[in-house]
This record gives sequence, structure tokens and C-alpha cells, in this order.
Amino acid sequence: MSGGVGSALAEGLFWYAEKLHYGYEGVEKNFEEALSLYRQAAELGYPRAFLRIGEMHERGLGTPVDLSQALACYLKARETGDLTGLAAIARLVGRSQHRQKSEALWAKFFATLPNTTPLRWDRAAERSADHEATRSAGLD
Repeated sequence: MSGGVGSALAEGLFWYAEKLHYGYEGVEKNFEEALSLYRQAAELGYPRAFLRIGEMHERGLGTPVDLSQALACYLKARETGDLTGLAAIARLVGRSQHRQKSEALWAKFFATLPNTTPLRWDRAAERSADHEATRSAGLD
């Protein structure tokens, strides 16, 4: 999304929708109003708004559960530049009858992340780091 008045308005709508969605900073939760503001932000081209609309359709917040609409919103989020849309698609597919396809989607998501390497748990390294931290703190 390029800068300008439209992008500032979209961002403002999105962040107020977040307050309504999650109920913070003295704003009472109101899913219907949050959904309305997310839709306005999406119409103005705010990518993260599509993700939130999809989540609300997936969970039935302020609207009936509609998984096909959730998927469409996640795809739109991804198409408009929100990488998290791909993770949402993978999560949604993983909960469906097409569960086996989610692994490929997750792999694509993690491969798309900038400057990442696969995480690997190394128990010996963890113990060594824990021991070093304990020793440095004078607790051993």
C-alpha cells in the first residue's frame, strides 16, 4: 500500500477495528463493528485487514462461520502483500479434510520468510547454554 491520505485512513480504521475486536484501551469488544471497520480498511487496500476478516469468518466473530469466505480473505491477504495470509491458509487447510496438503503450505510459508533457517532443537546446546547462564549469574 502506498502512502498518502488513503493509507493513513486505512491504517486508522484497521487499528480502531483491532481495539473493537480485542477490547483494549478502554474500548469495549464489538465484533460486528470491528468487522465493518476491517472491511473499510480492506477496501482502501490495507492487506492485514483481509487477514482479520478471514479470521472472523473462520471463527464466527461478528458473522456466521464461513470457511470458504475465510479462505478467500486469506488468499486476498497474501495477494496484497501480507505474508501471514499464507500461514492462515496452511492453518485452515490443516484443519480440513485436506490436512496432508498443509505441510507443503507451511513449508512454502517458512521458505518465504526472509533470512530464516529451519529451527532445530539441540538438547545438548540448550543444556550448555543453561549451564553457562547459571554459571555467569553465579548460581552454580
